[in-house]
Amino acid sequence: MGTERHLAALVAIAASVGFLGAAGAAKADTREVGVYTPRVFIGDTSARADYARRVAVALSAAVGHELHGRTFARRVDLDGFISAGQLGLVLVDPLVAVARPDLLEPIAVGTGPEGTRPLVVAVSHRAARGLGSFAGLRLATVDVDVKERWLVQNLLLEGVVALDAHLGGLVGLADVAELGTTLTARQAGVGLAYRAQVAALGVEIVAELAGVALPVLCAVKGRVDEATIASLRRAITQGLAWPAAGPFQRLTLSVASALRPLTVAVNQGASGPPLEPLLWSPAPVVRLPVTGFLPTPNVPIPVPPTGARWQLPAFVEPK
Repeated sequence: MGTERHLAALVAIAASVGFLGAAGAAKADTREVGVYTPRVFIGDTSARADYARRVAVALSAAVGHELHGRTFARRVDLDGFISAGQLGLVLVDPLVAVARPDLLEPIAVGTGPEGTRPLVVAVSHRAARGLGSFAGLRLATVDVDVKERWLVQNLLLEGVVALDAHLGGLVGLADVAELGTTLTARQAGVGLAYRAQVAALGVEIVAELAGVALPVLCAVKGRVDEATIASLRRAITQGLAWPAAGPFQRLTLSVASALRPLTVAVNQGASGPPLEPLLWSPAPVVRLPVTGFLPTPNVPIPVPPTGARWQLPAFVEPK
């Protein structure tokens, strides 16, 4: 009997290794996929749980066995599960992937009609034009990481506007789904969201800002073997079926280019120089060809709309 119990214990231990390979890369069952995507509007708690389930189904097809999805409403809970070795794969907000290169190995990033970095806009519960009309009011954004401030100031506000000097600071949201009620309750005057989600959130666009990467699929370092990662990359390259959510339609392997602007913004912190192009620029620089001193034809120069930008220079008309 003692020998049988010993063998049963060995079988149980072997089963707990999970999907991370016979080499013993995992120390616990890590068949759960963590999903933390507060910047993408999906719906209420039930909708997010269903989305995590569908993400796990899609990834199961790539790795060849069943995975289980777990949604996270708070970053601290996600970190706890990762530290406890309970997650092997995670689909996370891009700021998490950028902030924790010591823990996470990016595999793929979300993409869709606007690419990997869909446009983020400033929004309000009332119609307005330009962020200038919200001077002194607080700005609502998802509370993913302490580095969210640098995402906003250095990337979205392009390093030109001092967040606390012009606006009244940040209001942290657990999920972008809270944005509409936060603005209506006047807890913040303006908020941030992907442009593709504006209609679903029931808000008005105030200004167009910059593109921010979609969620990133990562392997927790030391929890996923190379064969599994290779299977995922192969499936993504071949067009892995994916549950769509707003601007997030599928996965692509173009992670580095998608995360580069965000990485630069976060690394700049409070002391970095402004990013280009500056928010006040009314149009890209147009260089006209000059052929000797011949008169140039009277051709209008196309100028993009400028009303949605932060501010314009005070041009002085020549007398």
